[in-house]
Amino acid sequence: MVGRASAAKLFANSGFRPTVTKFPHLDMSDPHLILGDTPVQEWIDRYEQSHKHPVNRTFHALGIPMIAISLPLFLVAPLFRGFWKIPLSLFTVGWIFQFAGHAVEGKPPEFFKDWRFLLVGVRWWWHKIQGRA
Repeated sequence: MVGRASAAKLFANSGFRPTVTKFPHLDMSDPHLILGDTPVQEWIDRYEQSHKHPVNRTFHALGIPMIAISLPLFLVAPLFRGFWKIPLSLFTVGWIFQFAGHAVEGKPPEFFKDWRFLLVGVRWWWHKIQGRA
């Protein structure tokens, strides 16, 4: 069995040299980086088309914030004994709401067609609570 020091020496002598590629021209805050040239409102309008049923809309209005809140809570969960149950419960119940809503609607989630709709859902929810969706 190779010890840690030996494994590190083997790796160092392997000739492998990771390269770091920098992309100074990419601005991660630019929505075009992920959503392309399609305006955000157009994404939201398309999302809206597959979320017409009132039960689906209600389930999404509950499920989306549960999932969104769970994500940062997962990051702090290791700091507190047993805390992981809270973000896991929020995440799981949030997704149950999402899929139950789509079962009622009779349409698959948009992100089955394009993963970027996972990001659009939060924006749709934000527009909804502001009375714009």
